This record gives sequence, C-alpha cells and structure tokens, in this order.
Amino acid sequence: SAFSSQSNPPSWVLVAAEINIEFRRIDKFCVETNSVVRLIATDNWLLKVMPYNIEFARQDDSTLILSSCDNHSMSPSGPGGAQFLNIEVKSFVPNTRSFNIRWVSS
Repeated sequence: SAFSSQSNPPSWVLVAAEINIEFRRIDKFCVETNSVVRLIATDNWLLKVMPYNIEFARQDDSTLILSSCDNHSMSPSGPGGAQFLNIEVKSFVPNTRSFNIRWVSS
C-alpha cells in the first residue's frame, strides 16, 4: 500500500492513484446519503463525494464514531418514521481532519 500510518504521508499523486485503482474495481459499496452526497467504500478507503469536495480516509487508519442520532416522524422515502445517524470518521493520522456522514436508518 502506498499509504500507511507507519510511514510518512506520501504525495497526493500516490494516494490518488491508489484510490483510483480501488474505485475502478467492481467490489465497492456506493450509496447516496442525500441528493448531492455519495458515500463510497472500497477495500481500503472511505470516500464522501460532494459536488465541490471529496473527503476521504483510509479505513485502517480511521474509526467511525456515532456522534448523534435524531428521530423524525416523517421519512423522506415514504410513510413512517426515520432515524438519522450522524457518524464521525476520525483518522488516527496526525494533522488529518475528521469528517461527518449523515445516514438515514429506516
């Protein structure tokens, strides 16, 4: 792997190449969390793709933390209620920003 927590962070070109290789594989998980945000999980990476930004974290170097959840009596996908989970993706790598995922649980 071109990127691990044991070595110095590589240039963005190496990271982009590794993500590109994994993204092209058929065995990735893709889901739209809302109309403009897509969450993609590859073998080693977690990507949050937005119209003008991409946030990503290496799975081996990160943890997912359920920061909050809220319940709503109406669901955007149909009758009944929905629960929204707010998940923080936090990296163990120093000087790396964490990011949040908002997931609908029905």
